[in-house]
Amino acid sequence: MDTGVTKSTILHYLQQIDGHEFEHFIADLWSRRGWDTNVTSQSGDKGIDVVATKTFPYPKKTLIQTKRYRDSNSVSGPELQKYASLKQRENVDEVVIITTSGFTDQAEDIADDFNIKLISGETLQRLVREMAAEDLVATYADGAEIPDQPYTETISDFEPARPPTIVAECDLFRASLVGYEWVTSSDPAVETPAEFDGPFFAFELTNLVDHDLRLHPWEDFTVYDDRGQKYTQGMRFSKNRYFPGDWQVKQPRIPAGGTAKFAFYVGGVSGSVSRIRFQNNTHLLLEEYDRESDGLSRADLLQKVSWMMYLSAEEKEALPGLPSELAAAVN
Repeated sequence: MDTGVTKSTILHYLQQIDGHEFEHFIADLWSRRGWDTNVTSQSGDKGIDVVATKTFPYPKKTLIQTKRYRDSNSVSGPELQKYASLKQRENVDEVVIITTSGFTDQAEDIADDFNIKLISGETLQRLVREMAAEDLVATYADGAEIPDQPYTETISDFEPARPPTIVAECDLFRASLVGYEWVTSSDPAVETPAEFDGPFFAFELTNLVDHDLRLHPWEDFTVYDDRGQKYTQGMRFSKNRYFPGDWQVKQPRIPAGGTAKFAFYVGGVSGSVSRIRFQNNTHLLLEEYDRESDGLSRADLLQKVSWMMYLSAEEKEALPGLPSELAAAVN
């Protein structure tokens, strides 16, 4: 669906704010991704604008340097060289340079040599879109109206447009909704359930930790309609083997550092789906993780492994339907 929104819209607004405001914007954006953030003082940052930390499932510290530049002013090699030693500081796991423009070839070479992560303006605006953080941009852009529906990128005539996705994440894994469809079928190809009448969601799950994860769909996922009524998966699927294309439906397992394809269905929904919530209610999410050794209570664990995904009417309309092999199995 063509919304008329170009990829430069977000960058246009971010390039209008001053550098200090841009630092706070990045800190707020990383906070939404589940990090604790602190903007350093302008007089004594020593090359650091934002310090982002996490404590679960293991301590992690990221130093972020921001560059609010115009499109024509790329971050150069000599500029990047100044930050090459930041990772040598105590307890620093990652150094990230974020700009509203781009990077020269020399800067990219230096980043490769010193393992510095680079986020260009193009990547930044895509991150804002995937996180549905247009409201945050508007806050820093003095309330400017920024369209919040998915859009089609036209980076190159030789690169196919990426289908829109809706993304949510917690400390353990990221969920990308890559397909959505209301399925009504009385004779599906799968053995159980024998019929469908409700929303079907196709997720790509990305493991963010070094432990295998296993989810329980009938306990951990809740779907809400536009009236606030909530629904859970009232029935358990038959074995994963009835679903082609490596789609998991029963107890999806996400390998450490890897990805998994997960199909989720809820029946009996009487309204339009408005949001999906993940809240781990079991002890089996981290199969090999000993939370007690880290001094975490069950309440601590549940707080760290929850997210909410919001679905507007425009986003649902723009999302592709179910992948073909999955659609064939349930229709």
